[in-house]
Amino acid sequence: MRATSLASRAQELMEKPLDGGEVDLEGFGMIIVGDDHKALVDALAQHMHVALEHAERFRDEHLAFRDAVVANRAVTADSMRLEVAQGQRDLELFRADWKRFNQQLQYVKTIKPSMCVVDTEVHIAHGSRWPGA
Repeated sequence: MRATSLASRAQELMEKPLDGGEVDLEGFGMIIVGDDHKALVDALAQHMHVALEHAERFRDEHLAFRDAVVANRAVTADSMRLEVAQGQRDLELFRADWKRFNQQLQYVKTIKPSMCVVDTEVHIAHGSRWPGA
């Protein structure tokens, strides 16, 4: 059940009269304070912990690229010309830079733009306690 439909269902239940027998108070109470509540919360917390670990791993995969981008900011055509003029850059160094930049470009082409880290849907209705749930 999606969060918006859950909210609308909760609102619908809150608006029904309590004495008409239309609301399953026992079922509603079991969801909030019942035995299943702690197990549900624990399972959800564990799943979120695993999801965060996956997200952190996804982030960490790209730290080397971030570092390369930061290091490359200082390299410009003007900075290279200046290094050549000052005798600090020769053809071998240029070839090494070209190779490094090409390797970085190949790496960029392999980066996944996204990663699914959470695939969880929480159901709070048990059996047929809530019609339509």
